[in-house]
Amino acid sequence: SIQIPTNSNLEITGNITISAWIKPDSSTDTSTKIINKRDSGGTNYDFFIETGGLKLKFFDGTSNTASDITITPDAWNHVAITINSGVTNGSIFYVNGIGQATNLPTFTITSNDAPLTIGKSGQANTAFFDGEISNVSIFNSNLSASNIITLYNNGNPAADISSLSPVGWWKLNNTTTGIEDSAGSNNGTNNGATEYA
Repeated sequence: SIQIPTNSNLEITGNITISAWIKPDSSTDTSTKIINKRDSGGTNYDFFIETGGLKLKFFDGTSNTASDITITPDAWNHVAITINSGVTNGSIFYVNGIGQATNLPTFTITSNDAPLTIGKSGQANTAFFDGEISNVSIFNSNLSASNIITLYNNGNPAADISSLSPVGWWKLNNTTTGIEDSAGSNNGTNNGATEYA
């Protein structure tokens, strides 16, 4: 897993977009975390794969839901969620640039100062992601459908997403100098994840 220390620009309240490239193993049979910002005091945001069926799920500490979009195992998928905090039907799940917003609850994003964790639960040594994760990014805005298409980039991670103003962007492709934030100073620590060049 990867741990990013707490930083005020990651303690988002209000609108948020979370994006990542994931390659889940076909053997995945438990809930596994993509991005988790949670401590014993509560949840800021929690984006993960639902147990059984490889479907995206999001939890804001109060409301949670699973999408009806199935993630393809043993293949790279671009996944994202855009949240218009506190707005009814204001959230959309995306897989490979295709959006779905059906019967989603009204998510409300509130702040906590927990570290950001990529690839496992922030509360305990559990829910490790089974597979590979790349190009994780977080935005303190509700990106448009066309912005998500830019991130998807016809099936190849976009080389430069700075025009979309991410607050954190971890390409996770650097095996030499560590877990670097390409959007700012939120560098992370590898806590046992296997790195691929």
